Amino acid sequence: MKAPIDKELDRLRYLAGTKYLKIFIKYPEYWELMLLIAINENNQDIGIEDYLDNIATMQVNRVTVRNFIKDRVAEGTILSRQGEKKSRRMLTLSDKVTEELKDYFQHYQIKINQFASRD
Repeated sequence: MKAPIDKELDRLRYLAGTKYLKIFIKYPEYWELMLLIAINENNQDIGIEDYLDNIATMQVNRVTVRNFIKDRVAEGTILSRQGEKKSRRMLTLSDKVTEELKDYFQHYQIKINQFASRD
């Protein structure tokens, strides 16, 4: 049985070897943002500012996270769409990021029933 520190090193190394998830492990805020998007992507009441308000690990400034979101939207790993409210932009993870995240959870036997369903 692996020691807890060995397990964490294994997880970090696993993530560093991924194509998409490694982008999100640079800062805890980015990882938390990705998880928040994964569980809330169909929630019409949550926009970009709401995500920023709900990042508990926030140690960088909001502009840094906004720029991160903008860059991810430009590369297609995060998708941005208009919410019901015109002033609200909703965020969704790309299918490739979602699949890689599910693979990660499955690899480490982490329950994944919290993902928002994709209609």
